[in-house]
Amino acid sequence: MSISPDATVPGIGASEPNAPSVDWDGITLMLYGSIDAPQGPRSALSVLLLQCIGADYRTVDVGADAAARSVAVQRSGVTTFPQLYIDGEYIGGGEVIGELMRSGFLARRAEAVDLPAVDVPAADVPAVDVA
Repeated sequence: MSISPDATVPGIGASEPNAPSVDWDGITLMLYGSIDAPQGPRSALSVLLLQCIGADYRTVDVGADAAARSVAVQRSGVTTFPQLYIDGEYIGGGEVIGELMRSGFLARRAEAVDLPAVDVPAADVPAVDVA
């Protein structure tokens, strides 16, 4: 799925006073909580995996920002979190982030947007079941 970072969401525009101020450039992780205190196992795992590849990313606490949560749901068509975006494109949720890292996809995409990443051999990444 490819969504333009400039895509507009019906009912929410930049001129509206309550429009969310989400920076869609680079890597954005929409989650409940924060980098230091992710809420839930999928959010915690997503933060850990992004840190493992050395990605420079930002987080948006969708529990504290209902407008950002609404925009993310409309962009992705998915109502669960966390949600990972790279340059505004929805990449996946908590259940696929680990697989994307093991396959090398996240590291390649992080490099493609000029963000630092380190190679982590697939054998060094434990399979984690967060179901």
